[in-house]
Amino acid sequence: MSFTPTPEQAAIIDATPPLRVAAGAGTGKTATVTEAIASRVRNGRLGADEILGITFTNKAAAELSSRIRGLIGDTTPVGIEPDVHTYHGFAHGLLAEFGPLIGVERRIEIITPTFAQQLLIEALDDAGPYTRLPLHHRRGLIPDLARLSSQ
Repeated sequence: MSFTPTPEQAAIIDATPPLRVAAGAGTGKTATVTEAIASRVRNGRLGADEILGITFTNKAAAELSSRIRGLIGDTTPVGIEPDVHTYHGFAHGLLAEFGPLIGVERRIEIITPTFAQQLLIEALDDAGPYTRLPLHHRRGLIPDLARLSSQ
């Protein structure tokens, strides 16, 4: 895929890190950040093991990782890979590695939307009869309860 940066993107590619790139959807953020990383790896200013990419979704993390690997190619030693995560995945890794130092168990779980719904189903099923709330159709309430709990 050929990438010709705009003047704004070229400024980002040539900027000195650390760097925060904020722009709307479809503006080329991933392509710009990927090219900035790749150019630093190619010219020896950055090793693949010094790359940390953090984004919001699994899909975006996979896309960023794939693009970085595609651009840096064989310029890194075997087994040296950039770290690319979602914010939640990165935080989970930090807690798993360093949590015991602050009293958090290593075997923590991220509560994904699916896991949250599973927990809500179990909580409603295990709570017994509801005398004050009309919860006759509990399963239909799960999406609304999950949305409420995430807020």
